[in-house]
Amino acid sequence: MATGPQRARLDRALNGAHDAQIERHAREWDRCQQILQQIGMSLMTASPEVKERIGGRTGPVVDAAFQRSAQHMGDKAAQLFSGAKALRDAADAITAGKTEQAALAAHPLSEPPPYRRPAGQPTKADLHDEAQSRQAHQAYQAAFAHQEERARVQADRMDRVFEHSAATMQKIHGEPDPQPTGTSGGAGGGGGGAGGSVPSGGGQSGPRHVDQAAPTGHHHPGPTVHGDPGPDDVPAPPGTVTGDPGVGAPQGGRPVDPPGCPPAACWGPPGPPARRASRPAA
Repeated sequence: MATGPQRARLDRALNGAHDAQIERHAREWDRCQQILQQIGMSLMTASPEVKERIGGRTGPVVDAAFQRSAQHMGDKAAQLFSGAKALRDAADAITAGKTEQAALAAHPLSEPPPYRRPAGQPTKADLHDEAQSRQAHQAYQAAFAHQEERARVQADRMDRVFEHSAATMQKIHGEPDPQPTGTSGGAGGGGGGAGGSVPSGGGQSGPRHVDQAAPTGHHHPGPTVHGDPGPDDVPAPPGTVTGDPGVGAPQGGRPVDPPGCPPAACWGPPGPPARRASRPAA
């Protein structure tokens, strides 16, 4: 079976890519985003009543704390929404690539043997055989080029989607691209990072995978989905929400863990400890 550089490029890009797992993690990000929105809305709804019931100087301070906490949760919910979309886009690109890969594999191509002209004056049968051979080679070349183009379209799409998804994750986590270390590798071997160099689109190297654990833009098939994106490879939704939705803690300070959403699944790695504000005077 004959395959070209674009078919090989697509095959390498899809090797070890698991779209179903990425889609599952995207749904988890969506779920946590909805929980944050619900908590933020509850704070916004309760804040005026709390302010009125507490009264004095403490009531307005509690109201302001609730408003800040609700705004912060809204901002985090927006980040979770963007991250879920980035993961889902990467999963869709992988799914489309696998569908095309299967369709191409279902129609293998074999190059016809070269025509060997017999010695002596060719007969009508010889001329007919030569014309048939020429037509077979032309048909093969056209089919080969068509399959290469189909593979290129999918591989290029994966490149574009993963580039955008990695940039989205990088923006959410705020992590810079890793810098190359050491002097190993050739001069043209690409930058550092687990994902290697990113093909420009028409090259023969496969699209890189999206690094879900630490998306870093240019150095990670995504949503870096490189290798096997197991359940622990996709990042938990980022950020630690500070502020206490409880009425009796206007000073804020401890993380809020929404019900039904384990901290490891919703917040990601803990950030720097939140500064505890002094309790307002009554």
